[in-house]
Amino acid sequence: MRFRLIMLALVSWLIPYGVLDDVFAENSFLTVKIVSEFSQNLKQATNIPSLETKLVSFENVFYLLLLSGLILFLVDIIRYKQKTRKVRLRSKYLYETKSIPVFLIPDSDEIFTVGFLKPKIFVGEKYTKLKEFESIILHETQHVLHKDSLWLILITFIQRVMWWNPLVLLLAKLSREYIELSCDSACKDKTANGQYQQDLAQILMRKNHDNLLVNSFFGKSKFNVFRVKQLSEEFKMNKVNKITLSSALIIPVFILTFMLSINSTSAKKLEEEPFALADNQVDLILKISLETKNTDNTISIKRIESRVIAKFGEFAVLRSDKAGLEVSIKPSKLMENQIFLETKVTIISEEGNSIQTPSLMTTNGIESKIVIGDGDQNLELIVLPVFNQI
Repeated sequence: MRFRLIMLALVSWLIPYGVLDDVFAENSFLTVKIVSEFSQNLKQATNIPSLETKLVSFENVFYLLLLSGLILFLVDIIRYKQKTRKVRLRSKYLYETKSIPVFLIPDSDEIFTVGFLKPKIFVGEKYTKLKEFESIILHETQHVLHKDSLWLILITFIQRVMWWNPLVLLLAKLSREYIELSCDSACKDKTANGQYQQDLAQILMRKNHDNLLVNSFFGKSKFNVFRVKQLSEEFKMNKVNKITLSSALIIPVFILTFMLSINSTSAKKLEEEPFALADNQVDLILKISLETKNTDNTISIKRIESRVIAKFGEFAVLRSDKAGLEVSIKPSKLMENQIFLETKVTIISEEGNSIQTPSLMTTNGIESKIVIGDGDQNLELIVLPVFNQI
């Protein structure tokens, strides 16, 4: 159970929180995302001060970290292949246990299991003459039966991709230790009179060079002592492990909650944050709702909210590939507090683009609405203009 909790905490760091709101945008009833999605994919004719440039640089750094992690994982795979190839070339077949072949490595002090689909146990020649040999084979057999090679490749992948995250590194270390403890516990249950514990104590203090993707019998000296002690008492998580596991489970939940909270208030912030407008500029808050009738007669709705600073007499262009919309809008001042809005709405689809050119006259600070459609596809455009009255 503890191992599953640790793996849950570890895997939770793979959740792409940055694109979850893109997923929510697919839902007809969720409108909070498309505000931020529109802002990120916006192509405006005017230059508006935005946090987007700062976010882009942060995203680039983040993707660079992920790419470097993938390279590290690829290096692990290459080393794993090289190690197993060399070992297979020089190893000799001994016998088979529980349909698992056991091989002898001449002049070696290594003990490990490799293979995801066809696992094999490799044992250094120096251990074959020891009385603890059967306990070694029993331990490696448990790795195979527990499918630990598959767990290890998942753990290694997350560890490498998130190499810059100290919590993930601690969880990876903890999960590897649990894999060994689980095998030790299974071996203890299969032997009598504490024989496995005695054998373990005799051979664990030997050095070994580990590969992250192989099930090695040996670990660090401190952990080896811990393994022997755990066989004589019920395992209890220490304070550090409890804090690590709790933090790793809570932090992803906090991140998800925080991002949803930010998105849910983004529409409100659009209206609350003022711009210093020039006399030839108009602040336009746009709310767009596109309702489409699908072939199975279901209705899908996409709602978008955005903000643009446009110049009188010039088109400002907004585009969202996600929603399949491009909106061009040109304001023209009529009277002291009234403007005329000329719009061009392009609905982008695989069947072909549909263009609508509705126009309306509205008043400063007053929300106005245009509704166009043919029943199969209906578009509602709400505009709130704000400009300086001279």
